[in-house]
Amino acid sequence: MDASANYRANAIDKETWEARIEARTPYRLVPISGFEAEGYRRFGCPAQRGRIGCPLKESPPSPRTKVFDPPELPPVICTQRTITIAPTVGACHFQEHPFGSPKWQETYAKGRNAIEGLNGYVKDPSHQALAEAARRRVRGIAAQSIFVAMLLAAANLRKLASFAAKDEPKRERARRRREDIHDYRTA
Repeated sequence: MDASANYRANAIDKETWEARIEARTPYRLVPISGFEAEGYRRFGCPAQRGRIGCPLKESPPSPRTKVFDPPELPPVICTQRTITIAPTVGACHFQEHPFGSPKWQETYAKGRNAIEGLNGYVKDPSHQALAEAARRRVRGIAAQSIFVAMLLAAANLRKLASFAAKDEPKRERARRRREDIHDYRTA
């Protein structure tokens, strides 16, 4: 239950954390439908889908996983076939890959590194300095948004110029040929 908190507190190692994350898979809610217009989505109980065995549901016994100690006051998902989850409440259920799984780490770690790298790039005080509010002394969110957009555009142009400069072949300076001893003297 507290796998990530224990891992961050160094109470467990990475292998144990990954094993606990993987052990959650059979208990995940099963998506029943796609997203509705407002972002809501219907989910079903994993016991009714045959992923786990549960005494509260008429589910076939699962050889892999079983609920041994069901709660005395079961949650709504245990008393109904499906539930609808709001987008603000169930964001963790809407991810394509379960949090912490190897596929999640592979997918989101690269994106996170790219975003953090861009944040550092645009906050560089010698260039765009996006973090310094003194560089954008206007009031209102609309004006601030325009300034931020211009700073981001400038950062992108700087990245493009840097990339183009790397691809240009470096020209060597033409060597001046000296043919007389007077060419080596200064005037």
